[in-house]
Amino acid sequence: MPVDDKPVQERNKQSPTYEACQNKVRKKSYWAMNRRYYPDGSFDVVSVRIPDVTSTDCKYDFWRTDPQCNGCQQKRAA
Repeated sequence: MPVDDKPVQERNKQSPTYEACQNKVRKKSYWAMNRRYYPDGSFDVVSVRIPDVTSTDCKYDFWRTDPQCNGCQQKRAA
């Protein structure tokens, strides 16, 4: 059964300021709240820095055909 072809809705279009992944700056760490416990069972809430150890390899399946990926030198995941 054929599907009617309709124009892309305005809310589904990329904004003019959209940046592809190779243009984004990754943070090396982020901050989170954590409890620091004392021997008497009380605690304080403190901020702790958590290093970002996630992969930076590209996992995007359509990088060959996506125009936003033109010129990207990002390492590809195997």
